[in-house]
Formats: sequence, C-alpha cells, structure tokens
Amino acid sequence: MAEPEVDGAPVGSRNEATRRRNLSALLRYVHHHGDTSRADLTRLTGLNRSTVGVLVAELVELGLVEEREPEPHPSRSGRPSPLVHASRDVVALGINPEIDAVHVGVIGLGGAVHEMMRRSVSSPPTPEMTVRLVREMVAASESLPGRRLVGAGVAVPGLVDEHGQLVEVSHHLGWREVGASAALEDALGVPVVAGNDANVGAVAEALFGAGRGVQDLVYLNGSVSGIGAGVIMEGRLLRGSRSFAGELGHLTVQPGGARCGCGRHGCLEAHVSMARMRAASGIPDLGFAELDALLSDPPLPVRRELERQAEKLAQAVATIITILAPRRVILGGLPGAILDAEGSSFVTRVQQLGMPEVVAGVAIVRNALRERMMPVGAAELAFAGLLEDPQGLLAARDAVVRLGVDGVVAAD
Repeated sequence: MAEPEVDGAPVGSRNEATRRRNLSALLRYVHHHGDTSRADLTRLTGLNRSTVGVLVAELVELGLVEEREPEPHPSRSGRPSPLVHASRDVVALGINPEIDAVHVGVIGLGGAVHEMMRRSVSSPPTPEMTVRLVREMVAASESLPGRRLVGAGVAVPGLVDEHGQLVEVSHHLGWREVGASAALEDALGVPVVAGNDANVGAVAEALFGAGRGVQDLVYLNGSVSGIGAGVIMEGRLLRGSRSFAGELGHLTVQPGGARCGCGRHGCLEAHVSMARMRAASGIPDLGFAELDALLSDPPLPVRRELERQAEKLAQAVATIITILAPRRVILGGLPGAILDAEGSSFVTRVQQLGMPEVVAGVAIVRNALRERMMPVGAAELAFAGLLEDPQGLLAARDAVVRLGVDGVVAAD
C-alpha cells in the first residue's frame, strides 16, 4: 500500500494542516511497520530531528504511541535512539458476519490481535441477529475493559456501497439494502464503517501479511459465504463504481454450469466451494481448521473433488493474471487450502492456462494472516479516521471503554 507523504514545514509553523498531516504520517508509519526508532522516522520522513521529537511527544501525550529504549548492542556506541511503538490500549472492533457464524475481533494499533470471538448460528444471521450477537460478544469481552475503543469495521460478504454505507445485496446472508453500519453504531455507541470482505482481506494482507511491499496484487478469498476478490494496483485499492470492483468470484469458469447464488450459472464460486467439499467429505460441518489436514491425505471422493476445484480455480487465476497483470496473487480460505494441497502442480497449471508473457514471474502464495485476516482488515476501516487525523479524533480525552450493564459500549 502507498505510504503517506509528509510536509517538511516545522511543527511550529502557522500551517495547522501541515502539522496534522505530519502527525498522521508518523502514526500511520508506526501502525503499519511496527517498532521504529526516532532516528529512522527522521530519515524516512525527511523531517528534522527536533520536529520528529515534538510530533512523537504529541502522539505519546495522546496515548497513541509509547517509547522505549532499545536492547543494548555491543557493536553500537553512544546513546541509541528510542523506539516508537503503537499503544496497546487503542483498539477497534473487526466484525465479520458469515452464513454459519458472526466473528468479532478486538484489534489494536499495529494489527495486534487482542481477542477473537465467534458465535455460531444455525442459519444465516439477519442484520438484527448480527447486531444482537455483536453486542453480546462485546459485553463478554475480556480484553476491552480499560482500553480506548475508536470504532468498528464490518467485513460483509456482498456488495457494499461504501459511500452510502449500504449493503446493496449479500446473496449468501440474504441481506438487501441493509444499513448495517447505522444499526451497529446505535448498538455500540462508536463509529462503524462497513466494506466488502474481500477488499478488507486484501488490505489486511497488503499491510500486515503476504502482500507487504507489493504494489500490485490480487487477493482471492474463499469463505463459507462464497468467493470474492480485492485488487490493489499501484498501492491503491481498486474500488470501481460504488465500491463494487473485484467480484471475481463470479467469473464464468463453466458456461451453463452449476447455479450460483447470484442467479447465474457457471460462476467460480459455484464450482469452488466449501459446500461441495463438505458434500464430498461427508462432513457437513467441515471447517477451515480441519480442511488442510483433510486435503493433505484425502480419501478418493475428496481427491476427485479437489482436482475438479483446482482446475476451475486455475482457470480463474490464469484469467485474472492475464487481465490485471499483478506481481502477486494471494489465495485465502478454500483457494489457499487448494494451493497448499496441489503445490507446484497448481502453479504450473495456471502458467499453462494464462498468457505466457503476463503470467511469467507472478508469485502465487497463500495468505499469511489466515483466520486473523478479516478482523484485522475490518479494524483497518475503523482506524482510518484516527490515522487521518489523530488529534481530531481523540480530542475528547474520555474515550476509555466502559461496558454498560446492557452490553452497550460507552465512554466514561
């Protein structure tokens, strides 16, 4: 992902916008890159040492970063530069409704995962059920009390108009024209931002996982709610009209094939699916935690299904690479498990099916964050306002989390 630029004007200048922009740049860097010395921040930003010192001191005062002395090193002389690291006390919620469960993660600055919570459901959760389950998990959280909750992000498996914060449609959840953000804001008492789950996953992997340092990548996610994709080009998420870009799970891989939840036939997600893998295995509640073990030594019916799905997935990945020419393709969920099970034969098949000059040199890898990916990416939606204007968002110093008796999050 592209890093923000900073302005070299001194903090003491009258340009308040410049100071806020520089404050944002430092916090964003520490959030995305982890422990960084003051000396490195000075070098990376191009600001002078005293300016960086004042900015870091302000971030410390705001409770957003902390400083500590680095471990002594025998080859270094003189006093080492203090290390700046993100505060563990500032958190956001990462929420992900799926057809079989609602997930909530408590995520700190720097992508730290403090807690993962899950509530199983017997049928796809309605918007009202999702709000209720999130409230219950927040009320039961062991990591939230005493921390500063800046907001929540929601990763939705469906078409999300991010400008209007409206879930236009989620075929798998059965949602249509749902304002999920507003309902959760009312329930939690903090700002809530919703986004497409695959876009959220792409951002998480680009910032904290298998896509770090890569400016052009495609993330293909396969969950129990289908297959979606997030596309990052030149370090920026490709959003398209109404944030609907990236519905690559609906590429046609078999004309006239299996009916998809979108109403069409032959879509990728109709042929590469956990439902089919569960049917082949005879394990109706087969989860991703057990999938790798199953595919490492599959019985014959599962082996045949694995081969069928791998072929359809290879067709889709070859097409995606030929059209978008990324440097890296990251596969998560079911596609990631297929990649690991098939290994180099899968990559070879993609190369055979794609345009040789475009496919050559493209890395195809599994996602690194695994089950942490959705909550980390969803929390990034919530952190966006803080990273853009740290001082403005935390102007009220009473943002310490309190859990009310009815489970609603409020400020002391």
